Amino acid sequence: MGARITKRKAARDFGIASAFSVLCLFLLGSTHEIEARKPHVWISGALEEWETIGRRRPALRLRLKNQTLDFRVDIDMFREGMNREIPSGFAPGAQVGVLVQEEQYLHPITPPLARGARIAWVRGLQVDGKEIFVLATARSWEERNRRWGYVVFLASAGFVLYTGLRWRRASLR
Repeated sequence: MGARITKRKAARDFGIASAFSVLCLFLLGSTHEIEARKPHVWISGALEEWETIGRRRPALRLRLKNQTLDFRVDIDMFREGMNREIPSGFAPGAQVGVLVQEEQYLHPITPPLARGARIAWVRGLQVDGKEIFVLATARSWEERNRRWGYVVFLASAGFVLYTGLRWRRASLR
């Protein structure tokens, strides 16, 4: 004979599932505005230095002469937009153009663990006039990434329905 689920356990499971579903809905709502649709600005200059950071999932960090910001190519953009390869001609002194959000350029991101760093995320990259990736690549990545949020939310809503039915069934006993 199977173990009977208690009303209290069913209610707790329903509460946890509901809280997770509300969290998913909040995250979907807070990321509703797609970053690639915000105003952007091209910054050009001579490449001063660059490095790949991270081992398993590398990203690209670069600095331009006469700029105080660290420009970073996101892990996923480095993988999708650049195929995890440094472009030819990417050497100190090369003319590089980076496309960043205007807001991040005016008010750079300062990570909590590296208070001295001032970061702007790259949404488009040119090296010596050759486009490496463009804003459309960032837009398509964001759209694809956002779809996963819908999948997780629908799964959590399904789990809320399941736990709600279990709670109702336990209440009727």
